[in-house]
Amino acid sequence: MVHEPAAGLDRARVHGARYYDAVAGRFVSTDPKAFDEANALSFGRYTYANDNPYKFVDPNGRSAVIVAEGVAVGLAIWWAVLPEQTRRQQAESLVRGIQGLLIWSSSDSKDAEAAAAGLSIRKPDGSLVLFKGGDVHFADLNNDKVIDENDRTVIGDPNPDFFGSFSTKATYKNFSLDVLFTFIQGNNVYNYTRNQLEAMTDFSNQTEAVVNRWRDNGHMTDIPKATWGDPMGNSRFSNRWIEDGSYIRLRSAGLSYNIPFKPGFFKYAVAYANGNNLLTFTKYKGFDPEFNPTESIYGRGVDNTLEPIVKSVVLGIRVGL
Repeated sequence: MVHEPAAGLDRARVHGARYYDAVAGRFVSTDPKAFDEANALSFGRYTYANDNPYKFVDPNGRSAVIVAEGVAVGLAIWWAVLPEQTRRQQAESLVRGIQGLLIWSSSDSKDAEAAAAGLSIRKPDGSLVLFKGGDVHFADLNNDKVIDENDRTVIGDPNPDFFGSFSTKATYKNFSLDVLFTFIQGNNVYNYTRNQLEAMTDFSNQTEAVVNRWRDNGHMTDIPKATWGDPMGNSRFSNRWIEDGSYIRLRSAGLSYNIPFKPGFFKYAVAYANGNNLLTFTKYKGFDPEFNPTESIYGRGVDNTLEPIVKSVVLGIRVGL
């Protein structure tokens, strides 16, 4: 069986003068004379460190450490941070829209709270219509009392603060475990799918979240009222639909067992179980925080009803002839 050395452990000296070969997927020579322990020993890309008899390092500084007799563990971590210059170049991908503050609850039947603010929208004929209880309280950034495109501002950034992965590999006797996590932090996502399923503008199916919609004056909620056609633009593009796209995902996990037997026609046999995308930890409300709808910077961070990455589990036995 061939193992990917993702954990930074190709070959390692295990306590008790046993040597684990991750490439072959088994323990090899038990003869300490096979290695010169007076000097640093080179095992492929990885080097035995004289200052610690249970530590191995590769040229990039990743290490594998023996944690107990017969147990070897390797760990590799990498991450990347977007430089400030790159962020300035990606300014065109920033998300701009109307900023919603809260839902007008209104304390009486005359919609006094919303009326006191005096905010309105301008209809095509030029007339003004005031917001009422149950409408979204949008930010009037230019102070003209009219909510329109002139109040747009930056409400999100699809570019992450940093991203990366970490992996580990552990071996114990004939067992081997490989795990890979990936992560991303600090990016914003436009949840277009939720926009369509919580707009409440027609007879389309909606999510359970709209059960908590505004219903009467004094009702405190973060979901506006349901209005046919949405004449006040409560479902317009705003920070209501912008979410944190950060996540950490168990990208892959593999457990294998080298079946012990006397070599004959078969040289080795390994039973294994591999899983992909098994767990995802995120606050994102959509199906999947990881997506790439287009290569254009203008579509970056837009979840436009894409299918989520599937989970998969594979079981099998590999034999060598």
